[in-house]
Amino acid sequence: MTVRDFTQIFDSYSKFEEDLSTKKMEEVAAADMPSAADELELNRRIARYEKLIKRRPLLVNDVLLRQVFFFFWYIKIHLCSLLEPKQRQRVARAGEPFCWKTRTGTTARCLLHS
Repeated sequence: MTVRDFTQIFDSYSKFEEDLSTKKMEEVAAADMPSAADELELNRRIARYEKLIKRRPLLVNDVLLRQVFFFFWYIKIHLCSLLEPKQRQRVARAGEPFCWKTRTGTTARCLLHS
């Protein structure tokens, strides 16, 4: 998958999520007395959309990493520094097992020796 492919898919999906949120907002606004369940569903949809938009830089970086551009590991490190500690650990574990240059060791070692 290329960045262009990812961008087209991501834009379509984010537009879909935005449309669902907009429709739900209109339904809640049109109702005389919106139920708590409707408001909760609206809040969940908005939260899902915001989370999706916040994750975009990290997802694009993952696509670039799959294309074996080592420079983008530095960008990933910067992006991961903005994440929560638990998420940082998960990302760090995902990148450990392989080094393209020596075909052994961790990703960090590969970055230091390339």
